[in-house]
Amino acid sequence: MSSPLTPEQRAELRRLIQVSLDERFTPEDYARLQEWVCRDEEAGRIYVQYMHLHARLHWSETLELEPGPPPLREEAQASWTPILGFLGNLFHDGADFLSRPPVLTLLLTIGLPGILLLVLMVHISSQPAPVERVAVEPAHQAELSRVVAEVTRTHECVWDEAEPGVSAGSPLTSGQLLQLREGLVEVTFVDGARVILEGPATFDVNTGAQGFLRAGRLVANVPKGAEGFAIVTPSATVVDLGTEFGVFVEPKKRTAQVQVFQGSVELKVGKEVAGREPVRRRVEAGQAFRVEPIGLSGKSVIQEIAPPVDRFVRRVPRPGESTQRLIVADFSGGNGFARADQFPGTSGDGWASGWNIYLQTLQKKVPVTAPIEKFNNWGTQQFHGLKYTAVAEQANPILGGGDYLRVLLERESGTDTVCTGIVRRLDLSANRIDFTKPHVISFAVRVDALDQFNDLDDHIYICDNSKAGSEPRDKGYYGWGIRLYGKAWKGVKAGNWSFASCDARGRESLVDSGIPAREGTVYLFRVSVDPRDRVWNASISVDGGPPATFKPLRMRAIGNDEQSADCPFLYFVGRVGGGNQGPDRERLGFSIDSIQITPAE
Repeated sequence: MSSPLTPEQRAELRRLIQVSLDERFTPEDYARLQEWVCRDEEAGRIYVQYMHLHARLHWSETLELEPGPPPLREEAQASWTPILGFLGNLFHDGADFLSRPPVLTLLLTIGLPGILLLVLMVHISSQPAPVERVAVEPAHQAELSRVVAEVTRTHECVWDEAEPGVSAGSPLTSGQLLQLREGLVEVTFVDGARVILEGPATFDVNTGAQGFLRAGRLVANVPKGAEGFAIVTPSATVVDLGTEFGVFVEPKKRTAQVQVFQGSVELKVGKEVAGREPVRRRVEAGQAFRVEPIGLSGKSVIQEIAPPVDRFVRRVPRPGESTQRLIVADFSGGNGFARADQFPGTSGDGWASGWNIYLQTLQKKVPVTAPIEKFNNWGTQQFHGLKYTAVAEQANPILGGGDYLRVLLERESGTDTVCTGIVRRLDLSANRIDFTKPHVISFAVRVDALDQFNDLDDHIYICDNSKAGSEPRDKGYYGWGIRLYGKAWKGVKAGNWSFASCDARGRESLVDSGIPAREGTVYLFRVSVDPRDRVWNASISVDGGPPATFKPLRMRAIGNDEQSADCPFLYFVGRVGGGNQGPDRERLGFSIDSIQITPAE
């Protein structure tokens, strides 16, 4: 028994079959197809199925030219003699099948090896087809029966209840609707283009070179020779120019986001009506655009946005490969406690809890620290003269659309109180991600307010923490840390992003990134952690530009094996120091979006 064909081999087989039908068959193509279908069982099966459906397509088109409808299959069966039994049925179907005009074309195209396959096709055509007995226009009937793609790989799929069973190897016909609730599915089209759908997603298989994404995310990878493959959305059409790109359509909206990973695409917005041409824009690798329709006017706003950080899944795990999934927090559910993607949210989807809010005040002149106050709600909290706002909203989105988390820390002027506000979330290492192994954390941060940001006690920390169950510590002891100070500190210029590291003795040091923090700017961070070697790497992209990378850093303290590996907390800390005696309130604000944690490749 031959080994299963790879997705690349299936794509090449479909190409050979297609060129044989389009009269672009070379002698080399003929020899290769003949050898393939005769020696490989799976290739022969795919060939028979494809040619059978193609013949039915031409047969239905021929019927449109005839004056009357052909006899129904039931009438033909009633006239068959019972004496011949199966042989009579086979003979009748064979004669009927070979008398069809498209079959003669196939015989001339394929030659002697095709005759053996046609015998199998006769047997297939003799099976009853209830769908074809429905009163459907012949042209529509032929189009619905045309195989234009195939499911080539799946991973932990949960389909909609109305969705028929779909698995690897399932053929997909033109017009077929895929409604994926969870998981990943790879679809390979007849022209060789591959699409990875990420649940939840709703997708129509239109033709062999086009699909319609109604809602959800997908990544398309288009090889050479398949240029022109298109993904249609409710608001725009993305035409490939030989590349890899991602598309996201927000559920229950017509808004679309397009991000190009390699090559380029043409983004078409609008329709050709009354002599009006659609808006066309070329999108290059590293760019991302958002298209949002304006009411019912037919017009749309096209806005370049910062490329989302690791928002798309670009490959499906192979059989036997780790099934660890991503852990994502994009606040897409808004505010609430019902789902994990809300703020503060709840446990689930890889998270062991919802978000927590911690507030603390400290008198600088009097060594008294108020007890840490914990909240698990959204909105504005008041605590010992500290005003703290944490809310998911869409008012001024970070990455072009959707919800994000806005955090604002305010302290009344004229006092010496140091105020700290923390938003924290926990993932257990026993859940989807094993934190004892290399992993990657990525997120987007926009700086919203740095009023009176001029003191060492004015700072932002983004870090993990040392021990599950421990109280928050704004310095921490192990793991990675990103910092921003209002005053120069340990060789770092005031207002520059910096990274916490340590020397061989465990003494903490800071590394200046050279990138200043400015209000209104979006910073895309990617943190790669290797607990085994106790090192981490960071990169920063400013407003969607090319990422700046840095040398490997040590964990910010040596620690033992357990302490270095057990860092399941994710902290965003804001702190405003005392000392401002002016009339202005001190304000420190930042927004967070697109948090994602994944095992390192």
